Amino acid sequence: MQNVTQRRAELEDVERKSLRAAMVEERTRYCTFVNMLQPVVKEECEVMYELGHLQEAMQSIAIVTKEPHVLPQQSEELILESKTSINLYPESPGGGGGGGGNAHGCSNSLGSRKSSVCSISSMNSSGSSGSPGHQFQRSLSQVC
Repeated sequence: MQNVTQRRAELEDVERKSLRAAMVEERTRYCTFVNMLQPVVKEECEVMYELGHLQEAMQSIAIVTKEPHVLPQQSEELILESKTSINLYPESPGGGGGGGGNAHGCSNSLGSRKSSVCSISSMNSSGSSGSPGHQFQRSLSQVC
């Protein structure tokens, strides 16, 4: 009977050690999985954070572009400012003095804006002629 009790205690000890080893192995796998998952979750959280900023930006853009025929107040102020700073007859580099250097007699800053508009229109030139944006594209190309 004593031999059976001793063997039973040894068997229970082996069973405890085996169960502990199996649980440690499972925990190791789980910890490895979590450690590998953390950078992915971190990136997803950053994307969601940026998505919030993107949604805010899109809401702002939607408000500004709600009425295409009404200029924002800043644009109106820019127009008023530009009226005082535009020289209608700038001196051209070649002499002549009657609007030579700049085709529309605008300052350099407005000329660069014009070239930006021209760049936008060239990017839009791949659109089809039946699209609603075609009229906008045509009006931009007329500016250039």
